[in-house]
Amino acid sequence: MLDVPGGLAQPEGQAAFFVPIAPTTNNLYDNTPYGRRKSLGYRKWLVEAGWRVREQKVRAVPGTRWALTIAAPINMRRDISNVIKATEDLIVELQLIPDDRFIDSLHVMRTTEGKEMYVTLRALA
Repeated sequence: MLDVPGGLAQPEGQAAFFVPIAPTTNNLYDNTPYGRRKSLGYRKWLVEAGWRVREQKVRAVPGTRWALTIAAPINMRRDISNVIKATEDLIVELQLIPDDRFIDSLHVMRTTEGKEMYVTLRALA
């Protein structure tokens, strides 16, 4: 078992970590005269969240298929599904898995505790 923040245990074949709340999907990209690009807020979040994951010493999860769980402390005015894409992009950017198309199971829940998202990634195969 590996230690993760908050005294939680991380079993083999699984990664678990805390990151700042992901920006809403509606604000991930800006339209420019040259096409779409990542928004400044999204780029900043990717950098900050990436450092948070590295600080927690999270490693790639071996496998070919994965289950992703996101617990997000967001209010009722925000769509809970809007944290998924940024979180998937972060996981791929950090090379925890090769591509988010291999996520076969996805669970997102609204929580009332904490100020960061708690993300788990578990190998299914």
